[in-house]
Amino acid sequence: MRTRPFCLTALLSAVLVLLTAPVAFGHIKIYPTESTLGAREKYTMRVPNEKKSPTIRVEGEFPPGLDVYDFEFKPGWKIDFKKDDKGKIVGAVWTGRIEPYEFVEFGMLAINPKEGPKEAPKGTADGSSDASQPAVNSGQVSMLWKFHQYYEDGTKEEFTAPPDAKMPLLPMPLVILKPATKSSAAAADPAKPSAANAAANAAANTATANTSHNASPGIASADLVTKGKARFAAYQCSDCHGDNGEGTVDAPALIATKLGAEQIAKFLNKPSSDARVKGMPDIPPDSADLQPLVAYILSLKK
Repeated sequence: MRTRPFCLTALLSAVLVLLTAPVAFGHIKIYPTESTLGAREKYTMRVPNEKKSPTIRVEGEFPPGLDVYDFEFKPGWKIDFKKDDKGKIVGAVWTGRIEPYEFVEFGMLAINPKEGPKEAPKGTADGSSDASQPAVNSGQVSMLWKFHQYYEDGTKEEFTAPPDAKMPLLPMPLVILKPATKSSAAAADPAKPSAANAAANAAANTATANTSHNASPGIASADLVTKGKARFAAYQCSDCHGDNGEGTVDAPALIATKLGAEQIAKFLNKPSSDARVKGMPDIPPDSADLQPLVAYILSLKK
């Protein structure tokens, strides 16, 4: 006789969990989620629309210390820049249209700050730290991006809460900056000729060392593959390619790829239209991520 009330209680509890659970896929995202202090980086802003009303405008405020110098223009969209009193771009306003249950990605080229803030983040009225300021942790810097998404029906969403905020608060996208390593510094050095070819050649050498039966990879090669694995995770490549490159219905198995280092680098530079639709970002030839990613993908081959 008590089974029914118990089932009803369990059902109500399950519904409550679903209603209060954060809907992460409906949030504005910034990729990659990790980068290097002082490095040049291509950031991709993904703006989904999970509402029934079209998105008509997105306003963004960039993290302090980040120097955004170039923007990807999309057909049908207008970009207005926000500048400080010294003329530096500190934000942007994208005006266009995103239909319900669609998303658009916007690329930005930037130079990361070389170091964190000189002073600790200022306190807020409730005694907590100011979430809009970058935080420092063991040499790492947390960059927070503020966004406001406006809809045709007059509503808006404000992504201004801390990254660990729970619904109904909307968290700011977070990017972690780590100190440069020797491999990332070499890949980002603009004085190096043909960055894409250099990345491919270095990664190929790493793969050769890894597959040799008579030799083990050097420390630098192992570090490069390890860094590539971390960047693979930061770009969320496993969502389509699987945790170990085994492939899914959305993307082929990397463990069975027949592409060489140069071909992989070129594909990362300019993904196919199908890969772009599924969220794969461009990795420019001068990106510090290219060489490690190529090395890691080659290390997955069986």
